[in-house]
Amino acid sequence: MKPEKDLYRIPSESPLQESLRIADELHYTPETQPEAFAIVGQIQNRLAHYRAKTHRPSKNRLFALQLRPFVGVKKTSVEELREREATIGGTLHARASDTVRQRFWYHDNNDWFFETTNGQRQTTVIHIEATPTSLYKRSNGDDVPFQPGEPELFVESAIKYEEKLLETLYSAEDQRAA
Repeated sequence: MKPEKDLYRIPSESPLQESLRIADELHYTPETQPEAFAIVGQIQNRLAHYRAKTHRPSKNRLFALQLRPFVGVKKTSVEELREREATIGGTLHARASDTVRQRFWYHDNNDWFFETTNGQRQTTVIHIEATPTSLYKRSNGDDVPFQPGEPELFVESAIKYEEKLLETLYSAEDQRAA
């Protein structure tokens, strides 16, 4: 039995060089750019951190409810924070002339939403899932291809969203103090 010649061959390039060559051959599209996931992933982690610091559930809910009116303590639920975030996020994008309501927010678990309601009360929801390896766009549960420039616009929107939330809802001073 003869040994395989390729099995004992000295590689002509290092594993790193081979990985870089393969990555170059893949021709990443904007929705599969690793840099975008790193940026969006960091924003998602910080947003979860801001929410956790702002929302402090009480161990004794009844005691907290009884004391709240007297000491002025305002406990904000995560749902209330998301609603506020969605309203603030909706101001980041230009509105179409027939749009009566527009919201943009990070929900959790890599899920982002853009929702518009027009004058006839028809609501359109776009769901963008930002996984560690790519972006996925869905509308009404169906996968929808990204239009040219949309992945870049989404990353820019996520950055502006965080900045706007820090200016209005989660002040930078409060986050450092907490």
